[in-house]
Amino acid sequence: MLKVGVRLPQLIGSAGDYLADVSALEAGGADTIWLEAGGPDGWVTLGALASATRRVRLGYVLASGAFHDAAQVNAGIASAQKLSRGRIVLAVPAGDVVNARTSGAKTFSLGSADGAPVDGVIHKLGAPGDLPDPHQTYIEVWGDIVMPAGREAWTATMNAYEEAGLTGVILPWDARLIDLLRNAEPDDRADLLMSTG
Repeated sequence: MLKVGVRLPQLIGSAGDYLADVSALEAGGADTIWLEAGGPDGWVTLGALASATRRVRLGYVLASGAFHDAAQVNAGIASAQKLSRGRIVLAVPAGDVVNARTSGAKTFSLGSADGAPVDGVIHKLGAPGDLPDPHQTYIEVWGDIVMPAGREAWTATMNAYEEAGLTGVILPWDARLIDLLRNAEPDDRADLLMSTG
C-alpha cells in the first residue's frame, strides 16, 4: 500500500490548530509529517509534533550546507530523536548524506544519492511517469508531488504511483488531506452514516 507523507509549513497561526491537524493526519494514516528547516524554531516545532503524536514518523528537510555546524545540528537531531522515541527522519541534499548518517536518524537523500548509503530517496515528480532510476536500489523511494485536484484524481494518482513501485508520496499541506486519508474511495462515506445514524 502506498504511504503518504505531508509537508507542513514552518510558520503557524494557532499552535492548537496546527497540532490538531497533525493529530488528525496521524489518525488518518499519514506515514510521515515533513517540516522544512527554518532556523532554531524548527527544532521547537519538531519537539511539539513529537509530543502530540505517537506513531507517525517526523521528517525534517535540511538545506544544503546545514552540517557546517555539525555539532549544533546533531544536538538538535539527538533531542528530537529522544522526544519522538526514535521517529525522526532526515531529508538532505545528496552531498550531505554522509554527514547526516552520523546523526543516527534515518536518512533520505533529496534526489540521487550516487552510491552513498541511505535509507531512502525522495524525488521531485511531476507525473506518475516521472520515476527515479530503476537500476538504483533503495529501501524506500518517495515521490514529492503536487496535491491532486479532487477525490477521483487522488485515487488515480495514488494507484498510478503504487503500480509504479514507489514506497510513498509526499504532498504539500492541504486541509482536504485529512478527509482524503480517512475516506480515499469516492463512495466510502461510512463516517457520515455513523454520525447521522
